[in-house]
Amino acid sequence: NTFCFSLIYEIYVCVSSKTAAFLATNQAFGVCVMVGVPPTGQNISFNPMLLLTGRTWKGAILGGFKSKDDIPTLVSDVIAKKFTLDPLITQVSTFDKINEGFDMLRSGKSIRTVLKM
Repeated sequence: NTFCFSLIYEIYVCVSSKTAAFLATNQAFGVCVMVGVPPTGQNISFNPMLLLTGRTWKGAILGGFKSKDDIPTLVSDVIAKKFTLDPLITQVSTFDKINEGFDMLRSGKSIRTVLKM
């Protein structure tokens, strides 16, 4: 018995999981949505004929965020206190400690570091 899914959300873990998720979608109308940022220097390979049967592969950097249009709205919302940025900032550091900030990001100990100039 073969199972095919209409919709699959694939979170970036490794390249082989992307292809496996795509192949698990229904070939006539399946949609594979990739979430997250791919590992640096890794590429996905697949037979392009798989797209011609009706499958769809989707994804977006930053969830479809459009910086030119959305940043002014976000700034206005922060100023109007519609939401706070505090939960998104895990540390504040000086510029001379920028490498330590990157190390914390890579190790998963930091989400976002704000640098004081």
